[in-house]
Amino acid sequence: MDAGHREPQKLPEVNSPEQALDILKQALVRAQTAYAAAIAPLSQSEISQLRQQLYPVLTEQGSIGHTLWNRPTGRYLCDLWKKWIVMHYLTRPTP
Repeated sequence: MDAGHREPQKLPEVNSPEQALDILKQALVRAQTAYAAAIAPLSQSEISQLRQQLYPVLTEQGSIGHTLWNRPTGRYLCDLWKKWIVMHYLTRPTP
C-alpha cells in the first residue's frame, strides 16, 4: 500500500502493576480513537453493511477459491474499503 513505512511503537519500561494498567489503558484509548477516525468517512449504513457482509462474502461463501461467489457484493465491499483507505491513510501525512 501507499501508506508508507511506520516504526513500531516503543512502550515505556514498566515498574509496577499500576503502571502496566495505565499503559494498557492509554493504548486502548489510542486504539479506540484510531478506530473512530478510521470509520468516520463511512456512513452508518456502510458500516452496517460491512459488519453484516464482510465475513460471509469473503470467507463463508468462498467455495471457489480464486474468486468471490457474490461478485457484485464483493466489489461493493472492496469499494468501501478503498474509500476507507483513501480517507484514512492517503489523505494524512505519515507520522
